[in-house]
This record gives sequence, C-alpha cells and structure tokens, in this order.
Amino acid sequence: MTTWIQSVASLGVLPWWWEIVRSVLPGLFALIGAAGGGIFALRRYKGERAIDRRLDWHERICRALYKLRWHLEVSLSLGRASS
Repeated sequence: MTTWIQSVASLGVLPWWWEIVRSVLPGLFALIGAAGGGIFALRRYKGERAIDRRLDWHERICRALYKLRWHLEVSLSLGRASS
C-alpha cells in the first residue's frame, strides 16, 4: 500500500520546499530529544543533590549530638569527682 506522499512524489508534483523539510525534521527532532534529555538529567541531578544535602545534615546533627552527650558526661563526671 502506498501513502499519499509516495503517490504524489511519483507524479513529480511535490513542492520545492519538501526536500528541505525532509532534511531538517530529523535534526529538529534530535534537538528536541536532546533538550528533553538535558532537562530530565538536570532535574534528576538537583534531586540527588537535595538528598545528599539532607543526608549531610543528618550526619552533622548526629555528630553534634554525640559530642554534646560526651561533653555532658565529662562535665557530670568532673562534677561528681570534685564533690
């Protein structure tokens, strides 16, 4: 089965700009695909960075609480030793 473009092309009545459109469309689709892929990659990268920052915050809080506990234990043990 032939398409209407093939039947028109066989008659030789395609407009002059048809070859330009046929040659430009693949590049245009590739550009749109590359832009979409770039946007997707940037969104994913930002999301991963947000998770990394949140994890870093949790690690710093755990270290700070551990240090606070240690300082409290030292302070309490020094207070008991002096009395």
